[in-house]
Amino acid sequence: MVISKYFHLICPSIFSLFAIFGECQSYRSSLKNFEVLRLSAKTHHDSIILQELSLAHDSKHSLAPYSTSRKCIQDSIITFHIKDLKLVDEEFEGSECRLNTKENYQVIVSPTPQIHLKLHQDMFRQKPSHYKDIESHIIEKVENYPKLDLPFYDFESLNYDLECPIEYFEIGQIKLRQFSLETILEKNVKMSPSCGFSVSDPEFDGSITTLETLRIPINGTFQCVNGRTSTCRRSIAQVANARYRLLDYIK
Repeated sequence: MVISKYFHLICPSIFSLFAIFGECQSYRSSLKNFEVLRLSAKTHHDSIILQELSLAHDSKHSLAPYSTSRKCIQDSIITFHIKDLKLVDEEFEGSECRLNTKENYQVIVSPTPQIHLKLHQDMFRQKPSHYKDIESHIIEKVENYPKLDLPFYDFESLNYDLECPIEYFEIGQIKLRQFSLETILEKNVKMSPSCGFSVSDPEFDGSITTLETLRIPINGTFQCVNGRTSTCRRSIAQVANARYRLLDYIK
């Protein structure tokens, strides 16, 4: 299933899909504030709790250094809730940017091998390991809705044999157009008084709430894009080691 390029304009929220079946409000209500994950010393390693406490501390600059005692870790709880879901259309570099400097030839550009896997690995490399658990729970929750067919990580049909021609003195690049389920998460870090925050800020109730975005890939397609873009311009375009095709009228 490939989502129309105009889908994000026609259907900016995934819940619009459910309206077709007359079940939009009931399903949205079931997901609203759904707890995706709860972290505590009883279920996760101390290092994960400490990591989240550190992130929360950094987000509230008025707090003084906190205690990393065992009691602080044991009595702190971090929860993640779904606030909203929507389908998004993203664009990534699918190949190098190239410039054709040979007059009687076309430069041929193909997708960088396994570029979609690298993008997905990089996406989670920047986040703590438990975000993979969050993703799994969201996928399970969505897939349990029988009338919604979102084939997550369905990239087997990506055309890595695509060849994009670039004419003389033009620049071009392949783009990976990816469709994803974007989840807005509310993260609440409830810190134990034993962490010592109240010493420096008596008004602080021990709770820090932030919103985060997690995008789960669904599928995608490669597209030839010629001309200047945000990731392809003459000053950075590659010339060396190009693949050339002789123009038909020269043969």
